[in-house]
Formats: sequence, structure tokens, C-alpha cells
Amino acid sequence: MENPAIDDKVTRKDLLDLEERLIGKLSSKEELDQKVAKLATKEELKQEVAKLATKEELKQEVAKLATKEELKQEVAKLATREALEVVANQVMKNTNDIENIKTELKTINHKIDRLDEKLDNKFNMVLDAVDTVLKEISNNRTEKAAFDHALSRHETRLENHEQRIQNLEITTA
Repeated sequence: MENPAIDDKVTRKDLLDLEERLIGKLSSKEELDQKVAKLATKEELKQEVAKLATKEELKQEVAKLATKEELKQEVAKLATREALEVVANQVMKNTNDIENIKTELKTINHKIDRLDEKLDNKFNMVLDAVDTVLKEISNNRTEKAAFDHALSRHETRLENHEQRIQNLEITTA
């Protein structure tokens, strides 16, 4: 459609079209009343404004915040990228060292297990030898006791024989 402000001549049809468009955009009284009912009252606005912080309260809150200089000081305390890389490298080295130590501990544990097994075998051999010696000692004690008993019997008999020989010598003399 042509713009009537640009055209020198406005037709009646143009005016009717314009009127129709404007009327379509206008709201009815009921619609306007509904829109006004949705708006806040002066009292409600005052209550909402009362909830907002005052300029003094905002100043107090801003005073609690760190200044640019304080933030710079805190940032200066933080580790640099290079320092973090050094720490990361050290952590990696330590991790590798720990893994190496774990491997060495497994090897040492394995060797200890083997030595433990060898010691058990040697200890069993020693105990077996001790058992054999103790059995021999026990046998020797038993044999000595039997020998002592037999000797005692023989001594008694010998004494009896000597007594008889003396008696015979006395009777023959």
C-alpha cells in the first residue's frame, strides 16, 4: 500500500483502510479496565520500594567487598602456571617413584617368601636331626639302665661268689 504522507492525493479508500486498521488496534473499555486492574496500586508500589535497599545500605554492602588492590594482592598469592607445572612434574615423578617402590616391594616380598620357605625346610631338617639325636639319647639311657641293672645283678652274684669262696677257704684251711 502506498504511504499517504508521501502521496499528494489521499483517496477515500485510503482513509477507510487507515480507519479500519486503527480501530482494529484500539481496545475496548472492558479490555482497558482489565489491563488497569492488573497494574499495581500506589500503595503496592510504595511497599515494593520499601523492600529495596537504601543508598546507605548499598554503601555498607559495597564497603564489605574487596577493593581492586586487595584482589590484586590475593591474585599475587596464587600459584603461577610455571609453579603449577613444576608441582605437576614433581607429582608425576613421585607417582613413578611410588610405582617403582611397589615393584621393588613385590620382588622383596617374593624373595622373603622364598627365604621363609628355605628356612622352614632347614628348620625341619634341624628338628629331624634333633629328633634323631634325642631318640639315640633315649635309647642310650634305656640301654644304660638295663646295663646298670645287669651290672648290679652281676655285682650281687659276684659278692655272693666271693662270700662262698671265702667260706670255702675258711672251711678248707
